[in-house]
Amino acid sequence: MKKKMITNFLLLSIFSLSIMGNEDFCKEQAFKYGNAQGHDKVSHSCYDFDLSKALPTAKDENDNIKVMAHSNRVYVINKLNNKKDFITGIYTNLENSIAVTIIKDRNEIAVLQKSGDILIFSSIITGNVAPYRTISVKELHGSSDIVYKNSELVVLNNENKTIFHFNILANSNGREGHKKLDPIKTISIIDKKYVSIEVIDGHLYGVSSNDEKEKVK
Repeated sequence: MKKKMITNFLLLSIFSLSIMGNEDFCKEQAFKYGNAQGHDKVSHSCYDFDLSKALPTAKDENDNIKVMAHSNRVYVINKLNNKKDFITGIYTNLENSIAVTIIKDRNEIAVLQKSGDILIFSSIITGNVAPYRTISVKELHGSSDIVYKNSELVVLNNENKTIFHFNILANSNGREGHKKLDPIKTISIIDKKYVSIEVIDGHLYGVSSNDEKEKVK
């Protein structure tokens, strides 16, 4: 009997290890976060699993706040108090996060989804929370990167070879006449091969696959 119990325990342990720290398990755990169906946590194994990947990451200018995004989960890490918060759960609408940026002076985070949708959250009010604002327009389908610059969200779309500048208050769910969804500016990059964009000293740069940076005019 004792031998059987030990065998069952070992089998259970092996099974648990096999599901911990893989994408399906972590996505399901995050989906149930805060909805009374899960344990209101993202396990250390899932955090380690996400860290093992080259996650989209953004930092504030003082390097005190770091934000990382993967799949349907966003990590907000405050280095000043060593606190780690999560934005995840069914109400967030997070599905497949591919880029993230910090909106300084507003305590907000903008998360770009693979669908092209942009979800804007508070960096202070975390958990299973709905986005403050959502930008969902067809021009953003195929986008791959996002940065914050001078009260604008700047989005790189290599599918239509365009860089879009959007008002920071743009919101597809806003009142009619106040959605502000028309791009403030569009820049054609038809002859460029940028893989990402960066803001350095207030200027926008396109970054190539060999990490060469070119100022975007």
